[in-house]
Amino acid sequence: MLSYEHQLIGFALNVITVSEITVAYLLSLIIIIIMIYNFIRNRIKRQDKTILILSLNIYLCSLIYMSVFFVLNILTIIGDIYRKEFDSPWCILLGYIYAATLCVLYISFINQAFFRLCRIIYSQYKYLLYSSLYIIIFPIEVILAFILACPIYILNNIIYLPNYHFCFVPISDIRAYLWIFFTVYGIPVLSILLIYWRITVFIRKQSNQTLKIRRRQTRDLKAIRGILIIVSFMILFGLPTSFLIVMMLITGEEHPLTFRITCISIGTSMVGLNIAMMFFVPQLKNMVWKTFKTKREVTVNSNQTSSLQMRSGSSIE
Repeated sequence: MLSYEHQLIGFALNVITVSEITVAYLLSLIIIIIMIYNFIRNRIKRQDKTILILSLNIYLCSLIYMSVFFVLNILTIIGDIYRKEFDSPWCILLGYIYAATLCVLYISFINQAFFRLCRIIYSQYKYLLYSSLYIIIFPIEVILAFILACPIYILNNIIYLPNYHFCFVPISDIRAYLWIFFTVYGIPVLSILLIYWRITVFIRKQSNQTLKIRRRQTRDLKAIRGILIIVSFMILFGLPTSFLIVMMLITGEEHPLTFRITCISIGTSMVGLNIAMMFFVPQLKNMVWKTFKTKREVTVNSNQTSSLQMRSGSSIE
């Protein structure tokens, strides 16, 4: 049972987390609508199609993950206010889905990194650049993510956590928690960093290239620097949890607000990820900018037309 002070701090942390997730959710929804609109209107350049499909995939995965994460935090807030218990098979299933959807989100970032690797280093293998390939493998990766998260569900590692009013693997279950930590977070982040390190080394080793190729390589390096900022938000996901695990191993006691601290770092990371994606993926940034620019021009032209019509009407009178 949490002390009164911890209850107040924990409640405040969850309210902030819900606010952050709401902002991130709305940002994702707006970007998804803009992307789908441009795909339907066939405004996507052929060379940008694959990277934009991968970006759409990331935003969709982000939206699904945040929906589950939002529900967990709402359960915590309701539990804090009304002292309600949500211990049930559905609660355990929700904890499993949470871990699996987070894994899917990280895999979607690996897809984007892998595409850039193929486009820059292995461009001779054209089939690795087709958008259809990434559309086909996505359902396979979703199944893989749920399989990777399956052991914690089958072995009953997901339990009801009365201090948080939702179900998940307790941090005190070191073996199960490390499994989910490394498979869902550690390995994907490491894979993404290795891929972008390989791309950066390859580009810097290139010499005696034509001006056109050097310009493209400069753009690629700029894009990679931006993406590394995105990866830094992904790393922020797990830093508080890593620190709290180490502290628990040293002191032998779990901090009473462990998951609430983790949740607020996740909320901050999701807001940062959504904004960084929009600014540091050039194709996505251009598409969003052009969409808002077009709407603004249409509004201005419409206002000017209305003004002219009113003037002409007044002159006739």
